[in-house]
Amino acid sequence: MTIIQSFPDQPMILCKYRDWSNIYHRTIITKRELYFAPPSSFEDVTDCRNDCVEFSEDERKINFQEFDKRCGILSMTKNQNNSKLWEEYADNYRGFLVAFDGQMLCSLFSSCGDVTYYNELPPIKYSREQSIEEYIYHKYFAKSMQYMHEQEFRLVNVNFNGFSNEQRKVKVPIEAYKYIQIGKNMPQSFRKALINCIPVELKTIPIFFNKYYDLQERINV
Repeated sequence: MTIIQSFPDQPMILCKYRDWSNIYHRTIITKRELYFAPPSSFEDVTDCRNDCVEFSEDERKINFQEFDKRCGILSMTKNQNNSKLWEEYADNYRGFLVAFDGQMLCSLFSSCGDVTYYNELPPIKYSREQSIEEYIYHKYFAKSMQYMHEQEFRLVNVNFNGFSNEQRKVKVPIEAYKYIQIGKNMPQSFRKALINCIPVELKTIPIFFNKYYDLQERINV
């Protein structure tokens, strides 16, 4: 396992913003699933496509196709109060956020770390000048500056035989769940449905209603 950055002394919380209107987003609660997406599905067309400068365009395309089959990326953040993420990924505060024990999640997968943002992605060299750690860092954890607002922390899962879509879905240990935060604009009907769909094994985790940005009131289930 490659850890890009050392863990802090205090517990690290990793958050995932979700849209309740999207039925696939609900499985983070209902099935305790996290989905490790193929890089080809990303909005940023440069994400994970940074390849060796010595390769031709055709070689880069072939390499990316193979890389895409074998790699799964989970995008998270340490910031549970990022207004842009609430707007973009949680339906303008009508969605929800799930917080996890970061150390526990990172211990389960191949690599993890903060994304670094660049005006120009750093080059990858096919030589002994660049270590495998540098290659992994520049391939998986470098993104365009225009996405800096996401403050992304990334987890990477690798299967050298290639992933099926089902294999990209990972069951999360109960102990990894820290709390659920409900967006301040979530309709009452959505809120009720979310609470009702929480599986028995997660009933004890705290649920908060983010009412006035900084004021949270706990909901008793």
